[in-house]
Amino acid sequence: MTRDTEAALATAAGVRRAAADLHMALADALVAAWEANFQLWMGDVACAARWAESSGLSPADTPTFLREAEYLTYARVLVAEQRLDEAQVLLASLEGYARSSGLVRSLITVRILQAVAVQALGQEEQAVVHLEEAVRLAAPGGYRRAFLDEGPAVAALLPGVRHAAPEFVEGLLGGVPSPPAPLPGGVGSRPRKQPLVEPLSER
Repeated sequence: MTRDTEAALATAAGVRRAAADLHMALADALVAAWEANFQLWMGDVACAARWAESSGLSPADTPTFLREAEYLTYARVLVAEQRLDEAQVLLASLEGYARSSGLVRSLITVRILQAVAVQALGQEEQAVVHLEEAVRLAAPGGYRRAFLDEGPAVAALLPGVRHAAPEFVEGLLGGVPSPPAPLPGGVGSRPRKQPLVEPLSER
């Protein structure tokens, strides 16, 4: 585990303690979901699965605005655990919620996750349909972060939707990160400041 990783997890733990002290249950749940997302990105599916088990969430739930981020994380865990039928049920609910609420950024993420899920089932054509809509929605506003956050699984699908927005997809293919490797010799260095991948939304 790198120093940056340790610092990120320590910060999350501190926020959770503060949320508990202030009886902010929603904030505590949101940070716990963020930790699970982080563990998934680090490849620790078992740890993220333990969060999912204790979260009280179910694929049959109706998503709500205040818990949207938790449900998206839960969907990622289901995909990572290859519980793909359950993932598709939850993602269909999230898709309907995002469309009816006019949440374009959320819909982009849902369509990406749907593409990853059906691709894991061998449904390549359907995966392209999902990801193509995500690209068409994201390209005008430059919403790259939604794709970059989902990592290599999305990168493998992007060449198939290059036609939807060639310049946007080319930029994504050059920017999908790999999970961080341990620092050599355990010696840390200050991370370089990176420009924002996309402008911050009002939300």
